[in-house]
Amino acid sequence: MRKGPPPEEKLQLLAEADRCVKCGLCLPTCPTYRLSGLEAESPRGRIALIQGLLQGDLTHTAALETHLDNCLACRACEAACPSGVRYGALIDGARAFLDRPRAAGRRAVLWALSRPALGAAALRVARTLRLHRLAGAMPAGARRLLRLATPGRTPRWVAPHSRAGGARGRVGLFSGCVAREADLAVLGAARALLEALGYEVVLPRGQGCCGAMHRHAGVLEGAAALASAHARTWAAAGVEVVLSTATGCGAALREHGRWSNVAAPPAPPAVDLLTFLAAADWSALAPRPLATRIAVHLPCSARDAGLGSATVLSLLGRIPGVETDLLDPSLGCCGAAGAYLLHHAANADTLRTPSLDAIAASGAAIVVTANVGCAMHLRAGLAERGHATRVAHPAEILAEAYLPQAR
Repeated sequence: MRKGPPPEEKLQLLAEADRCVKCGLCLPTCPTYRLSGLEAESPRGRIALIQGLLQGDLTHTAALETHLDNCLACRACEAACPSGVRYGALIDGARAFLDRPRAAGRRAVLWALSRPALGAAALRVARTLRLHRLAGAMPAGARRLLRLATPGRTPRWVAPHSRAGGARGRVGLFSGCVAREADLAVLGAARALLEALGYEVVLPRGQGCCGAMHRHAGVLEGAAALASAHARTWAAAGVEVVLSTATGCGAALREHGRWSNVAAPPAPPAVDLLTFLAAADWSALAPRPLATRIAVHLPCSARDAGLGSATVLSLLGRIPGVETDLLDPSLGCCGAAGAYLLHHAANADTLRTPSLDAIAASGAAIVVTANVGCAMHLRAGLAERGHATRVAHPAEILAEAYLPQAR
């Protein structure tokens, strides 16, 4: 059986929890508190439960575990906290003390994510089964996974030969686990854009999962092992920076130094792809006009990945004819939150509704988001409503404007 964090980490978690002054400013920002109105479903309430659990004042009950498990780990509360409490570290650490996840389905998801080739194969099978007559007879959870596996567009873009060759540097592109199959078009667009801007792009075959879902599930040793493997892979690749197309993965990669408990060489810095592109020199490329209206969704993890809405709007604003509409950040989390959309389907769908309503009200033909989980969740929701709105990554739109398509 797995063991929880060592005693010294328990003391660190308690010290962090004690920094919470219980002011309640976090409550309006919390998705689950807004849904239920229950104190135990708020950051302040959960911190009180964590304190009681770690101090031995509360016993581990099913109700306590449910309240901690319902948290999306969106960390919106951190931005509102006047004391700067690191709530994300608290909830992840507390879940490790619960020796979870115990459910076989959740363990299977983490096991598959630790083996990206297997996870990618499972997604391909899901896409094949999605239209099969047997899909209707599957359990609700399996049918939900099939809906999420609906692919987006998969065009291929090519970099102009005059700009390729790595004259401006050697960069790594993180493919992760889910994204390597679900975001094939995004990874292709990212690679072509980077090469067109003059960078050599490296995608090591040995790279794997970022470990974010393991850590959020309380499987700290699994997250640490993946962090160490990541460091070794990218140190050997000899790149200046590792770029991530998914903000959730990017946020995890930026924190890998704190996760790893195994000696490993220092990994190159992790930077969000869009942040990197915004700072690059585009003077040699000219965009084609795209007469379209785009709704911009900013994932919760964008904040932790170092990506702001101004960066996305600025990049899309370079394309003639594009009109952008930033979805109101106060709508909160869309409900994807890693594997949350699978294990808490009702909550995830309820939290997604305001975003879907906002997309419909915007009149946009395209909605862009920089996280693979959000894209899958929004795409499935729009399809269920019968909306033809396309869901894409900003890099795909940039590729359409700046690059020729492969024939």
